[in-house]
Amino acid sequence: MKWENLFLDEILKIDREQSPHGLYGMPEVLSKSQRPAYLAELLGGRKLSTCVARRLDWSYFGARHDGLHFQLPGGESVRMSFISYASTKVRRFGDTYVLDRVHGKQPGPGPDLSSLIPKLQNQSPYRSTGSTAILFIAYVTAAREFDTLLGKDGNSPPFLDRYQIHFTSRTWKDVHDRDFHTGLFLWTHPGAAPVSTVSQAE
Repeated sequence: MKWENLFLDEILKIDREQSPHGLYGMPEVLSKSQRPAYLAELLGGRKLSTCVARRLDWSYFGARHDGLHFQLPGGESVRMSFISYASTKVRRFGDTYVLDRVHGKQPGPGPDLSSLIPKLQNQSPYRSTGSTAILFIAYVTAAREFDTLLGKDGNSPPFLDRYQIHFTSRTWKDVHDRDFHTGLFLWTHPGAAPVSTVSQAE
């Protein structure tokens, strides 16, 4: 199994384990201060229960607010940037987390993936066998919103092949019964050999 699939599947497991708040609520619940933590720092930090690389027994080199850095068993180094989007608002009531349907929040536009994805090809990897990646985490009230966020290029084979980008995704309805959907969308550019396969999974 490709490392991208292992990585996303592990995040899905973390979402299930972190009950009742899930992936969505981790930055608030696991913060060590009054300010929410950054999800990238939680998924790439020292805490074994939420560090994806450590859970998979990969070497990890730490994380910042906007991404993380780890090494695969074969020696490949991966630098991954994080971007996120939410058209939802979940509020905490005691020990439960409930979707707020009247929050009045107006979500802004999603990321410009048509511009961001090609930049992976020009980013210098940590070493010649390294890869660069973008992980887009999205929370939406209806699954059809994912298509709008991805746009015409996000999962387009001709577009991704042009830039030698590998695409992997996971989407699921919230397992903590909050009636929204989570999507993980991962674009990777290899440092050693081009990969032009597009794979998607629900």
